[in-house]
Amino acid sequence: KNEYLVQYIARHSIDAIDEGYAWKFDEELNDRMHWTGDLADDLRSLTCKCALIYGENSESFGPKSAQYMKELQPALDVHELADAQHHLFLDQPLAFMELLSSILADWR
Repeated sequence: KNEYLVQYIARHSIDAIDEGYAWKFDEELNDRMHWTGDLADDLRSLTCKCALIYGENSESFGPKSAQYMKELQPALDVHELADAQHHLFLDQPLAFMELLSSILADWR
């Protein structure tokens, strides 16, 4: 569907290693993030504006998860992106950017 994006990710997300190939990951990401160890508490404690965008057809995140997060953080701005699965910007890149731009414009 969005072949350019898929090809770009494929070319730039894999490393050749002695054993074959491996996904590139930021090994230091968790060290830079300051998780408390309790993601529910982390979400409850947010004081900045925050939004959640999830894919309508995602198999790993759906309305129940969004509702739970909204209960933890009532200020959470929740949006469901139509015709998208888990990787929103791959499934619906233009609709995703339009929605994100709209959210950010509302926050100004």
